[in-house]
This record gives sequence, structure tokens and C-alpha cells, in this order.
Amino acid sequence: HRPTALAVVLDNSQSTALLDGDRRVLDRLTERVRATLRMATAGDRIALFPTAGTEPSAGGIAGHLRTLETLTPAPSRADLPGTLAEAQAWLA
Repeated sequence: HRPTALAVVLDNSQSTALLDGDRRVLDRLTERVRATLRMATAGDRIALFPTAGTEPSAGGIAGHLRTLETLTPAPSRADLPGTLAEAQAWLA
């Protein structure tokens, strides 16, 4: 694919600690993000924006994968408007 700029907004709010079957909602969400990152190439520009209590990750693919490994549900609500504004500014 052609080089792409991708801002991934990932919900890690308190509600993602809930179980969906035998797994946390956050685990299912991060699995989908990992699948997306595996399709990325070195020419892509990617940033990861958790919605609660965690700083954005704007490193390489390996750094994003490490962030996903350590990401936990935050004890707070998602700041979706704020996170979307950050992602939009990063893409601009």
C-alpha cells in the first residue's frame, strides 16, 4: 500500500475491564490494533491515542506493540473529544 498516516484511537477506559466472554474488552480491542499494525510498513506514520490516562504513543511499530502489551484499563472515563482532537492535530 502507499505510505499512510494512521491515528489509532483506542478506548482503554474503565469500562474496557469488563469481560466479553472469557476476555476483557480491552484485550479484544488491542488484538484488532495489533492486526492493523502488522499490515503497516516502514513508510507509514502511525500514532496510538489511548482515550484514558495514558500518553499517546508516536514511535515505530515495535514501540506501539510494546505500548499495547502494557496498556491497562484506566480507572477513569474516556476523554473521547479530547483524544479525537489530539489525533486530528497529529494528522494535520
